Amino acid sequence: MSNGKVNSTAKRQKFEKLAAKFRRCTEQQQYKSAIIHAKKALKLMPNHFMVISDLAFCLLRAGQYQAAYIQYKRIFHAGELTWHQASKTWLDGLTEVCGWLGKEQERQRYGCLALRLADQRVSSNNGLRFVPCVVRAKFKPSDKARNIISFSLFGALPKYCEGAVLNAQLARELFPDWTCRFYVALDVPQQVVARLEELGAQLIKMAVEGNALHPLLWRFLVVDDEEVDFYLIRDADSLLSDKEQAAVNHWLNSAYWFHHMRDYFTHTELLLAGMWGGIRGGLPAITARMEEYCVAHSANKHFIDQHFLREVLWPTVRESVLCHDELFKFHNAYAYPQAMSKKWQRFEFHIGSNCSYQALSIAVDKRDGSKQLWALIDEQDSRICEYYSLVNEKRIRLSLPCVYVEKIQGKQWRIEVV
Repeated sequence: MSNGKVNSTAKRQKFEKLAAKFRRCTEQQQYKSAIIHAKKALKLMPNHFMVISDLAFCLLRAGQYQAAYIQYKRIFHAGELTWHQASKTWLDGLTEVCGWLGKEQERQRYGCLALRLADQRVSSNNGLRFVPCVVRAKFKPSDKARNIISFSLFGALPKYCEGAVLNAQLARELFPDWTCRFYVALDVPQQVVARLEELGAQLIKMAVEGNALHPLLWRFLVVDDEEVDFYLIRDADSLLSDKEQAAVNHWLNSAYWFHHMRDYFTHTELLLAGMWGGIRGGLPAITARMEEYCVAHSANKHFIDQHFLREVLWPTVRESVLCHDELFKFHNAYAYPQAMSKKWQRFEFHIGSNCSYQALSIAVDKRDGSKQLWALIDEQDSRICEYYSLVNEKRIRLSLPCVYVEKIQGKQWRIEVV
């Protein structure tokens, strides 16, 4: 074995050790440490585009936006023939960092390019095709049971459970001609279930064990429900708004079968899982396809709902979709209706945003690793909700909807450790 070959092997072994350290750090979201390992790897292999894109991603997540921008632009300027050597999401990352840096023209350019390339990649997939076998239904405000806003709800985290309750409340004001439906796992607290029922929501109990479908896809089951004419698919932790109401009404008065929205510079998926809707008959039955997809992708369940939408449903939806998108203007998108948005102006809000972006830290007198019961009390000394949270370093960290946090910080509501 020549010295050159030995050196090459040694370099490869060193590179692989750094790659393993990098993966461990990113899995634990220790991005600053991951950046160090990625930079060391680049010294060994300076033009390794996967490492460059990984480094750019970690810089982005660490808030080092200018440094991330420089690394992403290295990939872009290398040319389209080399782009496949980087991560699949590098162009999405470049779009996001341009958003953080206020580079609006570049953000639109790269975001639209990311969407166009994704569209090209899946256009040849064996997705469902748009062949409506029925006449497009007419929206009937008087029959709200056939107009469904569909959510998945599982687990006992307040950011999702309280978001669900808030959405059930908001729907009565903003979408009075619609019914909220929650596909609810058995581990959702009973007090949440009771409040949703009091607000008039439909609840469909779902078991996680033995269910072929990942809970994120439960909300898509509404597509196959013959008792439903119009459906909106939403995230439990994203609050409904009047801006969204105006967009949905625009769609209802159009000839399109599907509706989709983009409202932030991270919205570079072809079809965002909690920001689309449709009409019965626009899609063939999808339950069996979802089950098959979950079995085939059982080893990679992260973002499985997004992947299913992109690979299987988008080839159909793209044929007749009214998309509201002022950021990237992809696929003949419309601007949002010019209705003044009155809700959520006090908060960092966009359609689809995480309503529990703030977190409260509360000191407790319990050992680490145990669970602490706490309750949220309103100005009338009434208990709004209660949950158990894990103790870490003698504290519990509560991710609550922004409207709750505002009232807690304003001393109107309080957290009571039980």
